[in-house]
Amino acid sequence: MRLYLSLFLVILSRLCTTAQPHPIPGEGKFRILSTNDGLAQAAVSDIIQDRKGFVWMATRDGLSRYDGQSFTNFRKTRGDTTSLNDNSVWRILEDKEGDIWVGTDYGIACYRYRTDNFDQFIPIPGESFHDKNTVNALAWNHEGNLLVGTGGGVILFDIKKKTFLHDVFPETTGAFVHSILQLSDGTLFIATGKGLFEYNRHYQFEFLHLANPDVLGTLIHSNTYGLAEDQNGQLWVSTVGALHLYHQRSHSFSIFPVQLDSVGNNEIFDISFDEEGTLWLAARMVLSFKDGAFHEYYAHVPNNPNSLSQNLAHCLTFGNDGVMWVGTNGYGISILAPRAYPINHIKQESKRAFGLSSNYVSSILELDDGTVLVGTGGSLDHFSLENQQPLGKYLIYNSTQQRYTGIGKILPDQSPNRYWLGTSEGLALFNLANGTYTRPLSPRIRGKINDLLWLSEKELLIAARRGLFYWNAETDSIVDYNEKLAQGGKFKNYQVQSLLRLGSQIWIGTLQGLKVLDWETHTVKQYLYDPGNPNSIPSNTIKSVYQDQQETIWVSTWGGGLARYFPEEDQFITYDTKSGLPNNVVYGMLETQDTVFWLGTNGGIVRFDPYSKTNTRIFTFSEEDGAQSNEFNTGAFHKGKSGTFYLGGINGLNWFRPEEIVIDQTPPSTVITEFYLDNLLVEPGPDSPTPRHILEIDTLRLRWNQNNLAFRVAALDYTSRKENQFRYKLEGYDDRWQSQDNNFIKYTSLEPGRYRLIVQAASAAGYWDEQGKELVIYLRPPLWKYPAFQIVAVFLGVLLLIGAYFFRLRRLKQGNRKLERIVDDRTRDLQEQQEELATAHEELEQQNEELRLTSDDLENRNQELREQGMQLSQLKNNLENLVEERTIELMKANQELAQQNSQLEQFAFITAHNLKAPISQFQGLLSILPPEHTFDDYTREVHDRMLRSADELKEVVDDLNLILDIKKGMGREFTPVNLIEHINKVEASLRPQANQNRITIQLPKEKKLFILGFSPYVHSIVHNLLHNAVKYSSNERNSWIKVGLSLGENIVELIVEDNGIGIDLDNARDKIFRLYQRFNTTHPGKGFGLFLVKTQVEAMGGNVSINSTLNQGTSVHVQFVRMPEEEGH
Repeated sequence: MRLYLSLFLVILSRLCTTAQPHPIPGEGKFRILSTNDGLAQAAVSDIIQDRKGFVWMATRDGLSRYDGQSFTNFRKTRGDTTSLNDNSVWRILEDKEGDIWVGTDYGIACYRYRTDNFDQFIPIPGESFHDKNTVNALAWNHEGNLLVGTGGGVILFDIKKKTFLHDVFPETTGAFVHSILQLSDGTLFIATGKGLFEYNRHYQFEFLHLANPDVLGTLIHSNTYGLAEDQNGQLWVSTVGALHLYHQRSHSFSIFPVQLDSVGNNEIFDISFDEEGTLWLAARMVLSFKDGAFHEYYAHVPNNPNSLSQNLAHCLTFGNDGVMWVGTNGYGISILAPRAYPINHIKQESKRAFGLSSNYVSSILELDDGTVLVGTGGSLDHFSLENQQPLGKYLIYNSTQQRYTGIGKILPDQSPNRYWLGTSEGLALFNLANGTYTRPLSPRIRGKINDLLWLSEKELLIAARRGLFYWNAETDSIVDYNEKLAQGGKFKNYQVQSLLRLGSQIWIGTLQGLKVLDWETHTVKQYLYDPGNPNSIPSNTIKSVYQDQQETIWVSTWGGGLARYFPEEDQFITYDTKSGLPNNVVYGMLETQDTVFWLGTNGGIVRFDPYSKTNTRIFTFSEEDGAQSNEFNTGAFHKGKSGTFYLGGINGLNWFRPEEIVIDQTPPSTVITEFYLDNLLVEPGPDSPTPRHILEIDTLRLRWNQNNLAFRVAALDYTSRKENQFRYKLEGYDDRWQSQDNNFIKYTSLEPGRYRLIVQAASAAGYWDEQGKELVIYLRPPLWKYPAFQIVAVFLGVLLLIGAYFFRLRRLKQGNRKLERIVDDRTRDLQEQQEELATAHEELEQQNEELRLTSDDLENRNQELREQGMQLSQLKNNLENLVEERTIELMKANQELAQQNSQLEQFAFITAHNLKAPISQFQGLLSILPPEHTFDDYTREVHDRMLRSADELKEVVDDLNLILDIKKGMGREFTPVNLIEHINKVEASLRPQANQNRITIQLPKEKKLFILGFSPYVHSIVHNLLHNAVKYSSNERNSWIKVGLSLGENIVELIVEDNGIGIDLDNARDKIFRLYQRFNTTHPGKGFGLFLVKTQVEAMGGNVSINSTLNQGTSVHVQFVRMPEEEGH
């Protein structure tokens, strides 16, 4: 049985070698990348796309990475073991970690994205020209190790041990290896210049397949190149001149020779499957193969920039998006995007019968049988576009001018197979049945005819270069309407471009504005462009007028875009390039069933959805997308009965079914590829601001002076030649989106802080990568801007001020004591002197008494006494002055002390308020530190203590601020406050916590009750009372809270009762309303609430009392000042 099967396959292979159909040229358009675009070198030997979306190219002078906008090239740096081994790179392979392995002329190298450098591995170190150091092929085996194909056989590289095993495949020694492939079943194939080696899954040698012309089913050539496995697990092999399918059971091949003359026996260097299962060959040209036959080929066409760069294709691969990448030997890379849009195109072809007579298409008409008449610049062509079959080419000759005329309009006659043709030399009646024509109106109407409109079976309206004419076929009479269109003025430019009948009105597009002719009254209304009126028609050159299914009138203009007419206001609004159109020249429009328009413009085909509510209502299809060119023609648009749309231009005809065109909404991936500091590229490293490559990080931490940043971004989109757009914003700096076409973002002089850079790219279709790329940037502030440093500085400042104050106070006290001692000493001296003087005075009086008898002696004695009295008086005055001076000094000292006490009180207020911001910043900084599980034990303990200290400090400052605010609020005028409103708000905020603890809260039934006070104080009082009742509820019984009201003439008493754990008032009565007093250790708290309640109640002129029994409950009574009823309404 096996013998018969083998014989059958061999015969089949021979049949394949003789029955291959000739492939046809492909219609794709290539885009070329060369060294001018940044490619390292033009000879490309391998291409892959990695999981990140980057495309890697192996060249003879380095390794290139492409992101859709620019190249990054990697080369060998002498003496740097983290660079490439050698600049000649032959093969590229990606591992499961996303790292890139390359084979070079001197071993293999592994590029690590994380570090942006290479690890080098040399099979035979120190021998640059050894055959086994030239690595041409790489492949992963099923064990995750690397199979290395060299110029001297295959060796195995153990990834974990980082060692080469040279004796695993001894049969391949000396063979130049081109490629290696391990099939899904484990069978290993090695394509070499000496044949195809086959090993089983255990690396046991099975076969060496060689060419043998005497044996059927063998290779056609022993020099094997490409290997590929199809969806069925079958092996395909390429050799010189042929493609082979391997039949593993019979160990034979089916052969499919390449039959192109220019390819002939040339090498097929590479083969690769696309996502649809078609096999593609790089055989100098590029060919496709499917279902046993070659289908199409792509070759270099001289002077055609959209063809293959040169017939030297060496490798090819398919990207994740279906794009085909072709590497050539010396001519760069050719990129072929998949045909995204089914827009068909026919043009003038010199070598094909299916082609237009002229590329200039000016009119189209689909006939009832589905065939199409196409009017061109020199003929009338008849086609079956569906069958790609020409049915006739007809020339309309002008004997007077002795030339062929162009066809600007095709209008069916009432008789079958007859068509009225508006030509460049007048009107013609064409008979399709026999290909003849007549000119019934010549020479009465001469020149170019732009449009035709039937008014009835015998009445025809003619739009011509010379104006508007009416022809009655029954009477053969012609009426010139140019005078009416002129409206008594001068209608200088008679040319009429288009006609549209709406009821009794004829809408006429001319080169002198839009005219509306009432056919019944023969009156004309005109619309002209007014530069001062934004709601006028935007241009006087009218190309066409159309009414859509919603009866909206649209006017296509030259230079003004598309105008929509609003009859109620008798004005227009305009859609132009500012609205998203690619060009302001619009020739005409076609409409789908769902009121979507397709426009022919000077910027391509435009899909326009004016009634859409999305931002993507305008989309342009350019020449790259299949448009015949970006320029279309007047009158060359037509919607067939089949639903097919036709648009003609200067390079042929497009036709398509709009429902088949689905715009790809897939956005590109956005990446940040480069990071710059102070205009210098930052490379990863231990001393670099980025230890990893910018592609690998999401957070960037920099110093405060590293604040001049720039980033290069990329959109990993290879499907279109159109430029991608980018938008970005730096949250924390500017939250508005910034849009730009280039891919370089720059910020300078950023302040320290936390920023979030968000970058998004858009596809050519305008769909944005909403996820985008985000990069968090921390600019660490200098030491003096850290909240912790500021807090410490404030505390040190406070300590210095307090120390200075106490030092000054101490010096003043010391000075006062010293002065008091001096005064006391002087006072004692004066008292002693006064006593001595008194004694002396008594002695003098005694002496005076004794000497009274002698007059002279007495007088002298009296004189002495007077002098001594004067001295005594002077001493007394001196003593009084000293006492007065001391008194003044003491008063000054007291004033200084009072002033310093006032300053200290003000300082307390300022400190309490100013400490709030630094504490909040400090807490914010602590909150953005990395997660605690990343800390070691010591750091975690320090971090926890810092958090507790910050929270405790914040609580103290908040409490101090609150007390100060209450004191400052004393004496202010009270306002009406709705007590019931605050009770309800507080109960709503505490309800989840109460429900969690199964607490029932009973509220008062009143809807409104106004008291006099401050609204924030009232809210705080109610919140503290109810929160305490919830917090200190009992777990041993069903808890309840009752809120009641007692109304007096001038007071309102709020009563809050609960059956919670209660308080032992015997020990706590005197301390219950003091600051920071707590009476329960099982529930968290800080002892501030009741103190705050009492302070706020008394500040509003009320009072508060409390009754409580341990383990039974608590009742708090608060009295407020009631507002008179006439003021509460």
